Amino acid sequence: MDILKKIKEPKSDKEKVKVSGELLNGLQTIGRLRSESWFYEGYYLYWLKVNDLWKYTYGNGVGSWTGFLSSLNIDQSTTYQKFNAYEFFIIRHGFVLKDVINIDVKKIRTIITYTKTKPKKDIENLLTQAKELSYSDFMAEITKKEPCIHLNQEIKEEDVSYCKDCGRKIKTMQKE
Repeated sequence: MDILKKIKEPKSDKEKVKVSGELLNGLQTIGRLRSESWFYEGYYLYWLKVNDLWKYTYGNGVGSWTGFLSSLNIDQSTTYQKFNAYEFFIIRHGFVLKDVINIDVKKIRTIITYTKTKPKKDIENLLTQAKELSYSDFMAEITKKEPCIHLNQEIKEEDVSYCKDCGRKIKTMQKE
């Protein structure tokens, strides 16, 4: 499928509706591709890292994992997120790629953050919601389910605290 079609400037309202639909379809296709590549890259990075196979890619030319990533111009933070997503869904919880590849990357990261210690059934429910809801509706749904129970493990930053386990923002009282 060629997603980079040449767009002719639409003249009539009918043409505008058609072109806007094609552009929206292209954006949605790119979103799916981004999600797919996220997990595929996570797959390759996982196996390169876990089995120390990265050491054999360039011979003795790269001495560390971060050096290996730098040689490929891959950001270490993004690598961790992709690696973590693959490990969490595929390795730890036994999902198959088709269960997760069409879900927006932001929703995937959110599910991981909020379900670190949840059973697979809860994760399945969130995956279903992630497929069906907009990002804002999904966030509203996921944050109302239960209050943060990790208050004793907060990280304080000025007037805001964050839970170490779930990452949720915790309101703190300001001193006067």
